[in-house]
Amino acid sequence: MDEIQRLLTSMEGEEILVDWLKNYRDNYGSGVLFWAVKNSDPEAIQLLLKAGAEPDETNTRGETPLLISLDQGNEDLIRIFLEAGADTEKKDFAGNTPLTKAVSTGNVQIVEMLFANDHPTPDLEERNGEGYTPLLLAVDLGHLEIVEYLLDKGADFLKKNSEGRTILHLTALHNDFEILDLFLEKEETKTILEDRDADGNTALLLAASHDSVECLEKLLKIEANFLQVNASGKTGLEEAERQKYHHVSKILKKVLTEKLFFAAKHGEDELCRTILKLRISPNPIDQDGNTPLHIAVIHDRISTAQLLLDLHASQFLKNLEGKSALDIAKEKKKEELIQLLEPEKE
Repeated sequence: MDEIQRLLTSMEGEEILVDWLKNYRDNYGSGVLFWAVKNSDPEAIQLLLKAGAEPDETNTRGETPLLISLDQGNEDLIRIFLEAGADTEKKDFAGNTPLTKAVSTGNVQIVEMLFANDHPTPDLEERNGEGYTPLLLAVDLGHLEIVEYLLDKGADFLKKNSEGRTILHLTALHNDFEILDLFLEKEETKTILEDRDADGNTALLLAASHDSVECLEKLLKIEANFLQVNASGKTGLEEAERQKYHHVSKILKKVLTEKLFFAAKHGEDELCRTILKLRISPNPIDQDGNTPLHIAVIHDRISTAQLLLDLHASQFLKNLEGKSALDIAKEKKKEELIQLLEPEKE
């Protein structure tokens, strides 16, 4: 670009030639100012702007010099255009804004530059052509510092992208557990915990189907529903087992087993049935050696005990006190349960 600098300097006062140079466009609508940007030549850019080049000129893709400078992540060029009064809200034809371009660089200092200049504050909720707000984009790209900065600026973290995905979906998709932690601190996060994307996935379903172990565990801690199914009718456990994600499967089997004991205690027959359909063992034992059948008998859940027996629970297993479910029924003098549990006489 030295030739451009020499040409501009030598043409000082030659208004017709200077005007031609400012307004020249190639077949892509790019003028000399664009070339100077693409070649990262700040001196040529400043000479062109001083000569009257328009800082917000666009090429055939609707890109401005500022947008291209942001694409390059070139702080020096970005600063030049901001100081020259470039429009910080002007989109290209693909819908990219200066702020979403800045987010894509992964450099929080560049994002800060857009908010520090004298122009109107960039719109925190303006979406790009793919339906991402700046915050959603930062989460999707895993840029933790930028996520923190945008949250401090007041960005809405409850919005969805064009695929119906929330910040929870995006963190689960990439197992960005550090970013997820930022949102788990906020009570409002629970309002989107069970939201589904276009494929019927909750955040937990995405975590299970993408082997995102840490995010899965964090979602379970805030009571995400692990029995939800996606548009294909599959639970998180089924998706994990299909893809042989053994750690995810182990985690989900553990919580399903715990839920089976809960269902047995409270007589929630349909919940028992749903869990056992996922091939969870009907005969796990708790810290006292009790099986779900023991628990159902202890709490007088007759229909639940019947269901467990129908689904292959064993009435012969004994707990740490050496008692079977039948022994407990006899102690409690529960005739209906005794009849249910006693082996048929030949």
